[in-house]
Amino acid sequence: MRLRAFSLLALLLVAPPAAAQVGHDPTSSPYRTLRYGQFVGASVGYFNGVGGQIGAAPHKGMTAGLRYDFLAAGTITLGFQGSYGSLDRFIIDPSKPIETARSGPVPQSVTFVEGILQFNLTGGKTWNRIAPFVSGGFGLVLAGSTPQDTTEFKFRTKLAITPGIGARIFLADRLYLKV
Repeated sequence: MRLRAFSLLALLLVAPPAAAQVGHDPTSSPYRTLRYGQFVGASVGYFNGVGGQIGAAPHKGMTAGLRYDFLAAGTITLGFQGSYGSLDRFIIDPSKPIETARSGPVPQSVTFVEGILQFNLTGGKTWNRIAPFVSGGFGLVLAGSTPQDTTEFKFRTKLAITPGIGARIFLADRLYLKV
């Protein structure tokens, strides 16, 4: 008797949400299921920073890169990205007075590599072909040499933490723009 009463109570609790779906045409729903799989994309951006207190580190310029994403679960996407940029930096000559010590800017090649964990806010679906997300990345920044710099300044490898927020706008099932 208790099992029947519990089953009836469970049915009463489940019935109202199920009734809300009756008569709803799935083809007219604003939600579309994301296809599980892999995505490869190209990115272009502008890196802007200050280069440290005196501007000696690379800090301004265009970047371009490739990104590989894997939709691991409906709400989680794992990604890897590699980018390259020719960034501006200043040369600081410590043998000169501070007023005349800074020259440049000069270009310096910089490579960014990172792993990204992205949380899709609409789960495994798009809403009106839009899929908003928040993400976080962790990676390395590697700088090339600057032949014009005769000082002993070395950029060395740096760690990078990259938080992000944005949306993917789907033009087709496997083609989207990311903002």
